[in-house]
Parts: sequence; C-alpha cells; structure tokens
Amino acid sequence: MFLVWSLFAVNLVLAVFQFLLIGAFGAISAIYSRFGGEHANSIRWTRQGGYPEMLKSLYNSWKTIPKSTKVAMVITIFASLAASLADKGAAYFITLAERQINASFIMVNSPQFIPISGTSLELSGWSTNIRYGANIVDAMARMINDTSNIPDAAAGRIYIPQTYEYEIGCNQAAILALDYKTPQLRLRDNGCMEVFYFFQFPGRELLFANATVIKRLGDRWSITVPITDIRWLYEISVAAILHNNSTSLSTTSSFGRQNWVYLQDGITSLPETITSKGVSPTGETLVLSISNIPFSSSTVQRFRNVSTAAFDNYNDLFQAMEVSINNATLRSKTNMFTEARVVNSTIETLVCYSSNLPGLMCAYNIISIVSVKQQPLNSIIAEARQGRPLPQNPDLTIAMRIRHTITTVNGTRQSISLSTMKNATSAAAYYLASLGQNFYMDWNASELYIIYDIRDTQSGLEIPFWLILCIAVTMMVCLGMWASTEYFMDGRYTSSLHTNIAMQLAARLKSSAPLLMRSKVDPLEFEEIPIVPHDIQQGADINTYTTPFISTLEYPNDR
Repeated sequence: MFLVWSLFAVNLVLAVFQFLLIGAFGAISAIYSRFGGEHANSIRWTRQGGYPEMLKSLYNSWKTIPKSTKVAMVITIFASLAASLADKGAAYFITLAERQINASFIMVNSPQFIPISGTSLELSGWSTNIRYGANIVDAMARMINDTSNIPDAAAGRIYIPQTYEYEIGCNQAAILALDYKTPQLRLRDNGCMEVFYFFQFPGRELLFANATVIKRLGDRWSITVPITDIRWLYEISVAAILHNNSTSLSTTSSFGRQNWVYLQDGITSLPETITSKGVSPTGETLVLSISNIPFSSSTVQRFRNVSTAAFDNYNDLFQAMEVSINNATLRSKTNMFTEARVVNSTIETLVCYSSNLPGLMCAYNIISIVSVKQQPLNSIIAEARQGRPLPQNPDLTIAMRIRHTITTVNGTRQSISLSTMKNATSAAAYYLASLGQNFYMDWNASELYIIYDIRDTQSGLEIPFWLILCIAVTMMVCLGMWASTEYFMDGRYTSSLHTNIAMQLAARLKSSAPLLMRSKVDPLEFEEIPIVPHDIQQGADINTYTTPFISTLEYPNDR
C-alpha cells in the first residue's frame, strides 16, 4: 500500500507503537504482580532496572526461587526484548517508493544536429557506451528519456517516448556495391529495396571494372575489387533506397585510421552500432542500423588466429576470406576483399584490405534495415512544423551511436559473439521503427520532434496492508489494556518501588505520590528514614527482624 508519508512520520508512528507495546507489557506485569505470588512484584520491579539487572537477578536467585518464578522471569526478559524490537521488525517491511501521477503527454522539439567532418549530420548528446552484451534498447531508451537532452525538462518528471503501431513495408533487400552513388556490382535482383553498400577513400579509386564476383551457395557472395592506392583507411558507409519512390537513408561507420606499417593483431577499436531514421515526403519510414567491428592482422598468415581470438565463431565468411587473402596473385596487389551474406533485410559483410605490405585491415559489418509502410505524421508535430511538407533526407545521417565496451581479463579482450551483435543491431533498428512518427527528425530544418508520455513522480512509502492493520489493532489493544490497568488496578501494582515508598511517606511529607524525595544510597534512606535497618545490613537474620517501615510495604490483604 502506497502512502505519501515521510520517514519522520513513519518513525513517529513506530515510536508510539513501541511506546504502547511496552506500556501494555507493563500492564501485563502489573496483573501478574497482583496474582502471581510472592516473587511477582520483585520480577516487575527488576524489569524496570533493565536487562542487566534482570539477568543478574535471575542468576543470583537461581537456586532459591521456584521453577515457576524462573519461567516467569525468562518470559519477562524475552518479552521485554521483543517489545523493544517490535518497531525495528515492522520497519523491515517498509520501503521507500515512488508512484507516477498526473499522466499526460508533451511535444518536445529542439535543435540537436551537429556536422560531422562537414559531410554528415548527427544528433547531439545521443551517443553512449554500454557494457558488451547489455540491452541496447534500454540504452537507447535512456538516451531518449535523458532530461539533459530535453529542453526545459521538469525536475522529477518521467519522460517516455510514445511508441507507434507500424507495418513492415519491405523485408527483401537487393544489394549493390557502390562507388559513392555510382551503382556497381549488383549482387541480387529479387528485392523490393535496394541497398547500396559503398566505400569512401578520399583520393583513391575502386577499380570496379576489374572486380571479381563469385556467387556462393545460398545468398552468399565473394567480391574482390582492386584499389589504386591505400595507406590510410577512412569510412565505410551504407545507403538504403526503396524501389518506386524517393525514400532514401544513409549512415556511416568508420574503420578508423591506423598506420598500415604498424598494424596490431586484434580488435582495433570498440565495436559500434549506429542507427539512422528517415521519413519520405509521402510518409514511408526507413530505419537503418549498422554494427561495425574493426580488427587487423599484422600478417596474412595470422588472420585465422587473430579472428578466432577476436570472435566466437569462425563462420563461412571468415573461412572464405582466408582462402581469398591467401591467393598469392591477389595478395600481390592492393585489393578490397568482401564476403557478403544477405538474408531478407539483414546483411553481413566481412571486408579486408590488403596491399603489398604484409598486414590486413578488416571489419565485420552487420546491417539491419526496417522499411515501414506509410504513416501520417503526428498531428501535434505537423502543427508545430506549420504544415510544411516533409523534406527529402540528406546524405549520411546518424541518430544514435552506441559503443560496446569489451571486458579485458589479464590483458586479453573478451571474444565477441557475432550472434549477440546481430541481435543488438536488429533490436536497435526495430526499436527506432517502433517510435514511428512520434520521433521525427527534420534533418533539413535541424530540429528533432518527440512526443513523450509524461508522469510526475510522488515520493512515499510502500507499506503492506497487513502490517498497517496489525499495527493499528495492536496499538488499540495495547492502549486499552494499559488504560484499564491504570484505572482499575491498585496503584501499588502498576507503580515502581520508588512510588510505592513515596505512597507510604506521602502523609508524613504532606504531599501526594509519586514525588521526588531526598535519598541516600549508603545507607539506603528516603527522607532520612532507613529502608533497611543497619543491623540487617551487617548480617542479622532477616527472618527474625521486622521494622515498622518494612511492614508498611507489605500487602497483607493480598496474601
């Protein structure tokens, strides 16, 4: 049960609960002292001295008191302990909690694009690192919900992007290699979507006229393309274009620059998943997600060892690549080797570059494309854009960038699971597609529009209903029991030994008990009246000596 209470209020209630519980136990002790025999008052008074006094009294009297008194004393000790700890036990079941209130929605638009190397656009603040194998969708959702990316976000408010029902428009890709928008090397014709897989090498040329394409079993190809020269590697870029309309989308993932002469074995930079999303002027949506895992081998001969150490599966792409790069004729030249697999709208490629130098630079790419049928733009976003028509998408856009941090143990990096990366790539694309037109990127106007479901958070406590009921009933019972004993029972049975003495001296002191009295400890006196005569303190037989004062403390009518 959620209650809007502060910790102070709960602690106050628990303090009253403990107070009443201890008071009720005192009432039970009073009843026992009235009917429990000649040691009953001693047990009650000893309890008022605390646990050390109770334990010492039990130990010192163990051989002289009856078994029933021992049992009563043990029960008193444990019951006192339970009463003092009851509030701590109740607090164990109480937890801090929050609940969401004031459900509503809001549109947020903000300029969030920055140029990358003057060639591409990227959402600002929408990149993050995650632990390898962690849920990529959760990471993307955290970026979207991050209030630092939301202008004028209200403190304590929860922002959740609205999802959108969508229908897949195309899930068959025809793939072509591309020399920067010049279609080359069509690999497959049967598809409703053309995917251009292209490469950028500033100042260098891919010689497609001299390329070799070998069709393997299933949807597999091996491609070798000569390159005029290569010393630094730049970027791999992917573009997807739908047939029969003008919807296009492209994004880029970099191999990273590395000196060809000093290639190291293994992964050269963190695996990275990049996503982009575009909407055509007619409302079709295209989502592109690409994961890039760059690695290198210091020599061609070490390719297998490096690959099996870096990846968990030396699949048919690696095996075919090993055959290609070990071809002495091909290796003597500068070539780009590509092994490709196309399954529906998912593409896997392994690309390696060789020259007359001994090493290889490679990358394993996984590409997932989601084509969504026409959807109307959210009416709130359309109004915010003042009804302007949807523009064409620019080249090379990046919506989100997620880097996968790999664990290193004793200097050795964890091997990468290709199936894990494939699942992450696909999940990222489908999550971005699920946001539909509630997440609209107007690249040309440099504005991002997002429709959020919003909730305000209210802090409180989660308290089980049974606990509330138990505490309330217990408090009422304890209060009733305590009040009853105080009202109906003789005060001598509900009071301390000090108050009992004060009752006997009240007439002499012309006051009412209880009251504060002058006292001494050695000898024990109240108002200069000795409580224990001096000769008894010196060892006289107590059974043969009785003072008038001690006799006044006895209750002859109760025996």
